[in-house]
Amino acid sequence: MVRGVFEFLDTYGLPLDIVVDRLRQERVVPDWLYLYNRCIESGWNPTSTWERLRIMVGDVYGPDYRLRWELKMRAHIETIPT
Repeated sequence: MVRGVFEFLDTYGLPLDIVVDRLRQERVVPDWLYLYNRCIESGWNPTSTWERLRIMVGDVYGPDYRLRWELKMRAHIETIPT
């Protein structure tokens, strides 16, 4: 698990899905909770951030992974946009 994905995106402006797919290819998983929280702390809208991450996770990892990811994230985040 790796932190710093947001800082990398913020610094270099690379698309989230490209960065996460490359991490997947290297068998590295982002710290999803840290990534979500950093996005929100940096002023990103919680609803659009949640949707963006949700869609990207499904695109990169597939729908089964996305469902498991979503359940785990909902267990750790107090307010998930609906």
